[in-house]
Amino acid sequence: ALRFLEDKLRKCKEEPCWQMHLRGLQNAAQPSTLPTLLYAVRKGGKKSVLSALRAIKQVGSEHFNDQVLDALQKVYGQVDRRHDSTARALAAELIFSSTSVRHIERTLELLPRVEAPELATFVASKLLELVDRADSGRSFAGKVLSNSTFGNYYNLAHSGSSATFTKYLTKGEDLNSTYAVNMELIPGGLLKESSLDVNLETSDERLNLISVGLFAGGLDGLAGGDDSGGSGGEEEEATAGMRLSLLGYELRPYVFFVGTSELMSHVWSGTASEPTPALQGNLLIMDHYQFVALLNGLVLELKLQGVISLDMTGSIQISLWNRNSHSVVRTSGATVIQASASLNSDAASSHVQLNVAGDTHLEFVTDLDFYEKPYKMCIQMTQPGVVLRHNIRKYESVTGRKHLVRRLKRRSQNISGKSYAFHKKNCEYCSVLLADV
Repeated sequence: ALRFLEDKLRKCKEEPCWQMHLRGLQNAAQPSTLPTLLYAVRKGGKKSVLSALRAIKQVGSEHFNDQVLDALQKVYGQVDRRHDSTARALAAELIFSSTSVRHIERTLELLPRVEAPELATFVASKLLELVDRADSGRSFAGKVLSNSTFGNYYNLAHSGSSATFTKYLTKGEDLNSTYAVNMELIPGGLLKESSLDVNLETSDERLNLISVGLFAGGLDGLAGGDDSGGSGGEEEEATAGMRLSLLGYELRPYVFFVGTSELMSHVWSGTASEPTPALQGNLLIMDHYQFVALLNGLVLELKLQGVISLDMTGSIQISLWNRNSHSVVRTSGATVIQASASLNSDAASSHVQLNVAGDTHLEFVTDLDFYEKPYKMCIQMTQPGVVLRHNIRKYESVTGRKHLVRRLKRRSQNISGKSYAFHKKNCEYCSVLLADV
C-alpha cells in the first residue's frame, strides 16, 4: 500500500492528486516514506508542501536526519523558492522539536530577519511553547535558549499578535487532558489559520483525540495586508475551510468556499448561518470480554463496553454593513460505559452491573471586527455544566429457595461549567468587543 501511494504521488500533476496521496502517507506515518515526502517538499505546490510537512510531523522527530533538517531549513529560509507562511512556521516547529542544536541555532539566527512580524511572532511562540512542555524538546531547544547569544530579546521579541499555547483541560496523577491552540494571523489582524487540539497525555505518551483547524487564504484584499507572510508571488484565490483529525488520523477537509463569487453567495444568502454538521459518528472505545477462574472453583464472567458519540457542527454570520463576523464551532459528545460481573453456579448466582453516562459540548466562538484597523478578534472556548450519572444494579438468587435480592443505587455528580483561558492579547480584544454585551 505504501509503495502504491508513493508511486502514484510521484506521477501527480494536479494539486488534488498531490493532496489525496499525501493525506494517505500522513495517516500511515512510516519513516520509510520520508524520501517521498521530501520529494513532495521539493516539487509540490504551496499547498502540497504544507501537506508534506504535516506528514513529516506525523512520522516523528526521532527519525529526522540531516537530510530532512536541511530540507526544512530551506523551506523556512526560502532558499530555493518562496513558501507560504504556514509552511515556513511548520518547518521551524519541526526543527525546534529535533535534536540538532546546530539547526535550532541557525533557525533562531534567521528569526529577526523574517520580514513578516506575524510569522516571526508565531515562530517564536512555537519555540517557547515547546520548551515549556515536559518532553524531549526541553533538553535541546532549552539548551539553545539558555545561551544568551540566541535566547535574547532581539531574537524572541516581535510585534505580532499570533500565538500558540497549551493548557490543561483536566489534570490527574497518571493522565492529563490538554488543549493546544495555534493562531496565525496575517498583517492587519485577520485570522489565516487556527487549530484546536485536544490530547490525552501521560508521562511518556500522547494521544490526539480530536483536532479542528480553520484555514483561509486569498483574503488579503479584505484585511488590507499580505497573507503570504512576505513571500510575495502570485495572487491566491480566496478560499476557506476546516481540517479535521480524529485519533491522529486526518480526514478529508471541509471546504467552505472557493473564489470570491462563492463567498459572496454565502454572505448574501446566509447559508452558513445555520449549524452545518461536519463530523458525526459513534466510536467503540472499550470492548472487553473475559472469564476468570477463582480459587474456589467458580468462574467469574466480566464484560466491559464503552461508546462515545460525536457531533461537530459549525456556523458563521457575516455582516458587510457592520463589517463584523461571528462563528461558532460546537463539538458535542456523549459517552456510555457499561460493565458487569456475573458469578453462576448450581447453588446460587450473583450479578453486578455498572452504568456510567454523561454528555456535554465544547463551544469555540470567534468574533471578528474588521471595521477599522487594527482588526480585533476575540476567541472564547466554553463548556457548560455536566451531570455524570452512575447506576449500580445487583442481583442475587439461590437455587431451590425463595431468595431473590435486587438492589439499585443511583448517583449523580454535577461538574460545573467553565471557560478556558487564552493568551493576554485575546483577553484585551475580548474586553473591547464584548464591552456592550
